[in-house]
Amino acid sequence: MSKQSPLSLLLKPFVNKNKELYKNDADMLKSFDGLTLDDLQITNIQHGSNGARTASIDSTTKNFSGPDQKWQSCSVHSKKVLELTSATALGDKAEAQAQEPGVYVYGTDADAKYVVVISEGTAEEQQPDIATGVLLNALKFDIPAEQITATDGTIIVEGDTIYGEVEYVVAKAAPTVLQAGDEMDLNS
Repeated sequence: MSKQSPLSLLLKPFVNKNKELYKNDADMLKSFDGLTLDDLQITNIQHGSNGARTASIDSTTKNFSGPDQKWQSCSVHSKKVLELTSATALGDKAEAQAQEPGVYVYGTDADAKYVVVISEGTAEEQQPDIATGVLLNALKFDIPAEQITATDGTIIVEGDTIYGEVEYVVAKAAPTVLQAGDEMDLNS
């Protein structure tokens, strides 16, 4: 299955905002009927802090120009962006580390944290690239590689419509529990 352009996240809110703004202008309303991403030229995207973005959104086919259009990017933690390996929240990071490689959430709803788990034994210098690959596979959108960086246990997504951070950890096999036995005599 091919992934969508992350800019497709912008289309519906852009159309809805402008239909509301121009609800009393029948000619302008027609410009937004049937509008597709292919109709738009999105240029000069500026990244602000915490996912704020500004760009020019124009359409030669619909004959409009939209300078300084603003939006708040979607969090990488959103269900519309990220497909979790398991939807069940795990209790803590240690429980997440006991899972197969994938993307998981742990903690309570109020303090949920997302984590990418990579295979035990992954060479340290390969961990950022492997973790990024696991995250890219879980994303529903085709994010350009230059919009993702990974270092020191964190993957940072600074996309045009998606942003945020996801921690990554190396899987650790659950410890083997030793069987209880007879009392040992340390005097012998």
